[in-house]
Amino acid sequence: MTQEHAQTFNSLRHWTEALEKALADSQWSHISRVHVIGETTSTQDACRHNVIDAGGLPGVAVTTLRQHAGRGRLGRAWNDPEGHGVACSVAVAVQPPERLALAGALAACLAVEHVTKNTLMPRIRWPNDVMLETQPDIRRKVAGVLVEVPVDPPVAVIGIGLNVHQQKWASPLDQIAISLAQAGVTVSRLDLVTGLLGCLDQTLDWADSRLIDEFSARDLLTGTTATFEHAGRRHTGVVLDIDPMQGLRIRTADGTIKSLPALTTSLIHDQQV
Repeated sequence: MTQEHAQTFNSLRHWTEALEKALADSQWSHISRVHVIGETTSTQDACRHNVIDAGGLPGVAVTTLRQHAGRGRLGRAWNDPEGHGVACSVAVAVQPPERLALAGALAACLAVEHVTKNTLMPRIRWPNDVMLETQPDIRRKVAGVLVEVPVDPPVAVIGIGLNVHQQKWASPLDQIAISLAQAGVTVSRLDLVTGLLGCLDQTLDWADSRLIDEFSARDLLTGTTATFEHAGRRHTGVVLDIDPMQGLRIRTADGTIKSLPALTTSLIHDQQV
């Protein structure tokens, strides 16, 4: 066994033991099984396959030391072949994707707040980006959420990726992304993924009203000018308010108030750093 393989084996054993202990001690409501993989293409796919192997039962959480072909919303890549971040996916009973994405984004915020002892206060750029403000009016993405509802098996898979130890990014990510280390905080990936799963189990239990209140306290877009795409058309305006599970209202330059539904509206990211 090479030194690299030995390190991977030891890390796998350590992560598995720690997460299984957390599962036993915390008695999570939505997570009943935890699997740690040394390397995988995507935790989303690994989680779905694990559910199939379990006869379609939800409740499994999958995390990995390294991810080679992860994905985010709209087909964007979320890779971590060097093992600097956290990638995990959790299969739960089917619920509206907007609700699950909101629970995932809030879980990422809570986990970062907890492990950094509130020295970092992330905010949410609707619908699924978790952002850190590095300087006044300069924000970078530290985490993202992807919710998929495959036909087989009939579960919803919540994927969360979080940047932890990365120190540099290739263009254009160097203008978009940030890690906790770059924000001046050094934390254990294992501590972070443990906290993240616990926080997700918590936010999944929250009533819709609690989810909306917690989102509003961290909302990044309300009051800003942004561009959205809906039904093949782009709409630019000042964001008046957001109901993360229903939609948002904007006021365009000519004073028109437009309501855009959450399910079929996307933020145009090149308009919002």
